[in-house]
Amino acid sequence: MRLNYDCIRDILLDLEKELKPNDFMTHDRIKQLRSYDKYSFDDYQYSLIKLEEAGYIEALFSKVMMNYIHSLLRISLM
Repeated sequence: MRLNYDCIRDILLDLEKELKPNDFMTHDRIKQLRSYDKYSFDDYQYSLIKLEEAGYIEALFSKVMMNYIHSLLRISLM
């Protein structure tokens, strides 16, 4: 899969606007972000995984029916 840099940027901008340090989001709250409906589920999920791998966010992912569903997300204090 190819990384969508526009999706990464939009996610980070939404998180910056919506979250404070050590705040968190459930999946339902993440789905309400402006950027969520702008990209495919695969692009959005892959971007979240890559942001977590790079240390920009801390996230819990649970594998459900062959899809990774993000269940918790918070900004990393780096």
